Amino acid sequence: MEGAEEEILKGSQALIGSGKAVYILVEDFVRSQIVEYLEQTGARFLTKLTPYNSFWQYGKK
Repeated sequence: MEGAEEEILKGSQALIGSGKAVYILVEDFVRSQIVEYLEQTGARFLTKLTPYNSFWQYGKK
């Protein structure tokens, strides 16, 4: 759902906090503030394959 990334991530806190590796693809051109949210909540940036999205990871490295 475009524009609802932060709400979806907040609703996924049990999974994100489980310590398991969780990989996320974010269309960061829709709402660039999502990158700030990911950084503040401990997500690790993995890569950016296009100008329109980025891949992130929570949990195990």
